Amino acid sequence: MPLIGKGRRKISPPFPVALLRQMQAYAETARDRAVKRGKEKDRGQLLVAHVGSRTGAAIGIRAIQKAVSTLFVEAGLSKPELMRKDDGAAVKDDQGRSVYLAKSLYSIHALRHTCAMQVYYSYYAATGDRKKAMSAVQGQLCHADIATTEMKYAELSRRFSTWSSFSDGLDRERSATESFMADADYLELLE
Repeated sequence: MPLIGKGRRKISPPFPVALLRQMQAYAETARDRAVKRGKEKDRGQLLVAHVGSRTGAAIGIRAIQKAVSTLFVEAGLSKPELMRKDDGAAVKDDQGRSVYLAKSLYSIHALRHTCAMQVYYSYYAATGDRKKAMSAVQGQLCHADIATTEMKYAELSRRFSTWSSFSDGLDRERSATESFMADADYLELLE
């Protein structure tokens, strides 16, 4: 399936057959219904809006990023962030307490990094060769130069010798965040 990747390069990433079947089912049902209800001409994009005035129109990258961030917040993968006015002052509720918003800890780009590490550890476990594993990550991420891949992922691959240790590190980070969120009242005292 040809796509436009990072740096506007044409790429053909591998897709699991089950995902391709789900994408096809979506395209032939929900997507087509939204396009028929919409006002815009079908330009062939897979992901389209399903409600509102833009029904049937292609969804841009920013809308997808926002939707994924919202899903992360709804899943509890967020941290409190102090809401501020234009002048930088903290927003207060009617009882004088600071108002916090949930801000996503992760992004689509973070998923890209996690996927890259999973590819790395899978290849490394299968071959025992770090260079081949890093080359597999380069191909998956469509980096033009292996140096770009190594700059981002070599340190992580040295710090965490296996997928399990990398995954445990993510779990420790999540636990620390949950502890931090439990102390949100403490943050208010620091104001």
